[in-house]
Amino acid sequence: MAFYRYVYELFDGNISLDRHRSLMPISYSLIDTVKPFTYRYYTSEADNSNADLWFVVSAGYERRPPQSQRHLNRRYNRYIFHYFTKGKGEYLGEPIRAGQALVVPPCEELYFDSDPDDPIEFFYISVAGKGSEILYEDTGFSLSRRLYDCPFIDKVSKLFLSALFDNHQDTDPSYYLMSFFLQLMGYHKKYNVLEESFHKEPAYHYYCQAIYYIDSYLLSDITPNDVAKFLNISYSYLRKIFAKYCNCSVRDYILKKRFRYASEKLALTKCSVQEAAELIGYEDYVHFSKMFKKIIGVPPSQYKNEQ
Repeated sequence: MAFYRYVYELFDGNISLDRHRSLMPISYSLIDTVKPFTYRYYTSEADNSNADLWFVVSAGYERRPPQSQRHLNRRYNRYIFHYFTKGKGEYLGEPIRAGQALVVPPCEELYFDSDPDDPIEFFYISVAGKGSEILYEDTGFSLSRRLYDCPFIDKVSKLFLSALFDNHQDTDPSYYLMSFFLQLMGYHKKYNVLEESFHKEPAYHYYCQAIYYIDSYLLSDITPNDVAKFLNISYSYLRKIFAKYCNCSVRDYILKKRFRYASEKLALTKCSVQEAAELIGYEDYVHFSKMFKKIIGVPPSQYKNEQ
């Protein structure tokens, strides 16, 4: 088993004010209350880049200081994936914004700035070993590109918060992080495939992106206008796209997708009808039941009993 350690550092500018090492995670609420720059990572002591397979070297969270622009001018023999959740900055002259991912291949200079007025916050994870190159290529990343849109950033944040701050004593951390990293790559692969469709037919590309965005934020209070805004197209154009490829309106698609989600919860879990209704934003049980029957074909209680 690899030896893992949690490390927490508090900075003022580039000066380390405090450092704490432990085999146990600290509370996210503690870090979240700290206003100056904080640095937090979860790392393996082993880094055998010649390994035939692949392994996670480290994962972490950083909040850059507002009072300075701190540069990471280093080269690592591993792939490093950054997920920007807040703020803005610049990578080799290219602007960085929240909701993007920066993927840096091995031995490439890692150098980016944080805007002093709107400092960057990000999660990161790094992998090494010969197998990491296969994963990188299979996921659909390009050697000619480093910054990628990341519409699933909320899912990424939840995965990182669990990996970094939950206690995983019952499992080997190395295997847990490998599973966690594969989930991240699954999100990327699905989205990268959608981007490829743009070169074939722009309208279909927008449709695929809309579906993916809706799937990613299904349980949020999203509207058709939110989808159009994300795609940076007009709502009227979005309606035409859904009429062509989905034969329904955007609103109807979201509604049907939510009720299918509720039906899956009723069929596959111990979720009650009331809980299923609340999951998709319905407080009125009667209204939920009527809509469920209209979309799924039978009342929710009957549907659950028949599964």
